[in-house]
Amino acid sequence: MPGGIIPVVCAPTGRAAARLKALGVADAKTVHGFCYTLKGKASSGDPIFQAVGALLVGRGRWIIIDEASMVGPDMATDLDAFRAQYDLRLVFVGDSFQLPPVVADEHSGFNIMSGSHFTSATRKNLDEVHRQALGSPVLSFATAVRTGAALPSGAGEGYVDMIGDVDNAAEAYLDMQKMGCPDVVAITWSNADRHKMNASIRRMLGHTSRLPQPGEPLVSLVNAYTLGLMNGEVATVEEIVLRPVVPPPPGLEKFALPADFFKAKPDEVRLRRADGTAVRARLVTDWLGKEPVGQRRPFDGCKDLWDTGQKNAIAVDWGYCLTAHRGQGSEWENVIVYVPGWAPRMGDFRRWLYTASTRASKGLLLVHGSGIEHLFNRRAA
Repeated sequence: MPGGIIPVVCAPTGRAAARLKALGVADAKTVHGFCYTLKGKASSGDPIFQAVGALLVGRGRWIIIDEASMVGPDMATDLDAFRAQYDLRLVFVGDSFQLPPVVADEHSGFNIMSGSHFTSATRKNLDEVHRQALGSPVLSFATAVRTGAALPSGAGEGYVDMIGDVDNAAEAYLDMQKMGCPDVVAITWSNADRHKMNASIRRMLGHTSRLPQPGEPLVSLVNAYTLGLMNGEVATVEEIVLRPVVPPPPGLEKFALPADFFKAKPDEVRLRRADGTAVRARLVTDWLGKEPVGQRRPFDGCKDLWDTGQKNAIAVDWGYCLTAHRGQGSEWENVIVYVPGWAPRMGDFRRWLYTASTRASKGLLLVHGSGIEHLFNRRAA
């Protein structure tokens, strides 16, 4: 930076900011945390923000936004407004080959890495990927995907490819954990396959309850600012806290109530984040197993698991398997990528495969359908 200026470093998501902190950027924060500060809470429990965060860094400062390919049009507009107001210098650092963010139709084709969103921008291209170690099989695979070359066959340490289905990928996930690889995630093309794999892994683990069990990963589907849990962040269940038993008031016995109506019921979940900090949130659902009442929903693997309209409630889903978009900005030591046979016919397939595979820092397992063999540079039999 000019004159020895120490920049402010941000990332679009909490998970990406946490990764920067793990790499030594102690003051890394989310873009939202840079632009806004929490003013208080509304009567509904929803957070109230005010746009004063940029004042804390002073005028003329340099702001580095890492994982910039994830920046959407709304976030870019906010940053540009702060740039103009406080004379800031914005530096967007990202991989232009990664998937662009999911945006509304009117913003179709938006990509912050093109530089076209700003009236004055300088663009520099860096062609080498340094997320993985030099010579890494994961890096070799990612480079082949990016350049359009034939995909390397994998049968050794660091990268393996195999023909299989969702259940095979789920079995591979459990095998990795049994071999002492706890930092593992599966990534799929579609939400349908994501739901299938999460259900398959839970079934193989013997989890028959619709409730999350201690040790299970959950991924946040929203930015829960009051809890400090960000969209895409994966946390591990430590404990399900039971609601205290309430004795029935006199005279209530005349009503035909379920036998377990006054028994202790799950009420709160305690989660452990990747950085070691704890999160406590309300678990909102109809625990009597009846039809949902109002906004209350059973925990069944959909976006309505948690009631986001309730104070300290968050929207989560099972975190064994994610989509590539949900995993952007995150990194795991080992990643299983499931590629259905029809995926290569879809637009942005190589961008998707590149984004998914580069979430791995050490090991990559590619489980694919039988329709993509033509993409590989197979060894002679």
